[in-house]
Amino acid sequence: MDAMFSEDTHKYIRELARVTDTSEKERKRDIVRHAEERIAVKVASRKKREAKALETAARIAQVKLEFDKSKIQSKTGPVLRDLVKAFKNAGAPNLGQINSKTKVPELKLALFTTIDLFNKGEWGLTVVSEAQAEFEVDEGEIFEGYDDIDSDWEDEED
Repeated sequence: MDAMFSEDTHKYIRELARVTDTSEKERKRDIVRHAEERIAVKVASRKKREAKALETAARIAQVKLEFDKSKIQSKTGPVLRDLVKAFKNAGAPNLGQINSKTKVPELKLALFTTIDLFNKGEWGLTVVSEAQAEFEVDEGEIFEGYDDIDSDWEDEED
């Protein structure tokens, strides 16, 4: 190269080497920006789910357990589903298979069975402590605070 290149050619090659191609840097920025947008969407979705769960839990907490089968017979739709959830929260043993897709007649039958079991004394009302309720709400927290880990934790593992 020394024999064939002049000083101007060497100078030109050095200038080309110093010029950086910004397209790769922009591509990496776009990738990071896209990843941050996806994370923001997931966080917003999770917060929306948590808010809806808290709203549902508050609504269910207001439901009064009904042990009169004739009153249950007249209930339908969301009111009946809320009653089933309230009985589940109270510790009813036979409502494990009931979900949001269960048909109304099956819900009523399950509630009638629950009432019969309660009247026979096969189950009693359980009270969910405030600490248990708080734990159940915080279970969905997955990534918050992951970078708040202090160095003492690493020493404890050894």
